[in-house]
Amino acid sequence: MSTSRPIAIPHNIIDDIEAERGYSAQYWDKDFDSLNTINDWAAYINIYLARGTKQSPQLETADSMHSRQRVALVKAASLCISALEAFDNNGADDGDGFFEPRHYDGN
Repeated sequence: MSTSRPIAIPHNIIDDIEAERGYSAQYWDKDFDSLNTINDWAAYINIYLARGTKQSPQLETADSMHSRQRVALVKAASLCISALEAFDNNGADDGDGFFEPRHYDGN
């Protein structure tokens, strides 16, 4: 994997994702995350993406809606990073990551 970074991610985005990761780490640890399947991760991520798409102009101001959308995207991004960490941590001994098998995948 290349160490050069052709696209710079603004620091405020990274800071917000790191803050969300710190918050979530208080509730769910590496052992808990390691048991999630790819379907679990997709469901968790999609919950927040769906919350971000909800629009209620009659019930909230544009600023409120934009704030909620950004929060939802930060949470989804944080979950994506958690999923990658779980994938990598599950294969830490041999370098080959994996997710837990889904009930219909077989072992």
